[in-house]
Amino acid sequence: MKNLLHLISLFAIAVFLTFCTHSAPAPSSRPAPTQIKTGEEESDREARDAWIESMHRAAPGTDWRQIEHRNRMQRHRRRVAAGLQRSNCGLESLADGQITGQWKERGSINQAGSVFDTEYDPETNDLWLISAGGTLFKGNLLDPSWEVVNQDLRFNPGLLRFIERDSGRRLVAFAGRLPHYSDDDGLTWTTGSGLLHTDRWGNIHRPVMLDDSLSTIYVMSKSDYWDPVRLFRSTNQGESFLPVDPMDSHDFSRYDMYRPHGYPQALLAIKSESNKAELYETVPDGPPVLLNEGSFFSFGNAPANIAGATKGDTLILYAYRKLPGLQWQVHRSTDYGLNWELRGNLPKAPWDAGLFVDPDNPDVLYMGEVECFRSLDGGQNWEKINDWADYYDDIEGSLHADMMHFDAFKMA
Repeated sequence: MKNLLHLISLFAIAVFLTFCTHSAPAPSSRPAPTQIKTGEEESDREARDAWIESMHRAAPGTDWRQIEHRNRMQRHRRRVAAGLQRSNCGLESLADGQITGQWKERGSINQAGSVFDTEYDPETNDLWLISAGGTLFKGNLLDPSWEVVNQDLRFNPGLLRFIERDSGRRLVAFAGRLPHYSDDDGLTWTTGSGLLHTDRWGNIHRPVMLDDSLSTIYVMSKSDYWDPVRLFRSTNQGESFLPVDPMDSHDFSRYDMYRPHGYPQALLAIKSESNKAELYETVPDGPPVLLNEGSFFSFGNAPANIAGATKGDTLILYAYRKLPGLQWQVHRSTDYGLNWELRGNLPKAPWDAGLFVDPDNPDVLYMGEVECFRSLDGGQNWEKINDWADYYDDIEGSLHADMMHFDAFKMA
């Protein structure tokens, strides 16, 4: 009987991420309570973004983030040529070899860190992850230490998956908002083609990989702020992407893509200008096809969202919404999004990780914002798993703060 390994990537899995591997001593006391100043978060973020922009002067129309990514790739290639591609505790050569040294982590070793994507190898029990800083790490479920696999590139949240090949395996991820792939377990990387960004607002959105013979990858992307979102597809394991379908809006929040557990295709949820929910299914050739024509379900003030899993021959879907004057609600559909049943109220407004459905039991749901909540009855009732501060007295058994990502893997 295989066990199901649930990974809740947040701030964070109870691990300690450093350049050089070591174990962390248990903290002697929990921190002071976090003070949240209502109404100031958005202005603080805007001030931070403006400060970051002010540090990177560039000509009008120049995307300095793309320049930094090209510089990282050039440095990465130089390191590979010099045999220094393994970033973990390796030597660094600067100023054309005039300065060399070995980097060692000098920061905190008793704090968990944000994690955005995870991948698992059941044969070796190795766990791979992308941290909030964009570094690729590897650990093992039987070993408390972690090692840096690659920090030459700054990886983006969204996708981290292995593809089995005749000559080994390929690791696929995004860095610099562009697709990348590695055929040596993340040590060296090649940039895929087909996507382009011309300003800071150009980005990728909701990449998913199918479990088909081609390991088909879908991703939504736009090149600049006003460019309409487009759906792209790769059928050559991330080497190139071709446009599939243009969207009507430049707003990423109007689109969500998700591959339900046990389902062969990906689903595309679109929030129309009237907030109506439209549900599409990808097909091997051509644009996605509409599934729920005639549905009157509305997302309201919530972003487009969809989650689900199969149970026998039934596809069970969930979506949440926010209507004026009402609490956040979760709904369920068993007829491909045509009709939706109200299940209950959500305890909080979900963060970007949205809802996660247990692959083995679609009645079990997870939802996160600062803390993680769980439902055992299909969204009717919710319980908080633990307070975030409980982590400091129970590092191995409690979750820390900020739910960034949910995933589940089968253990051998």
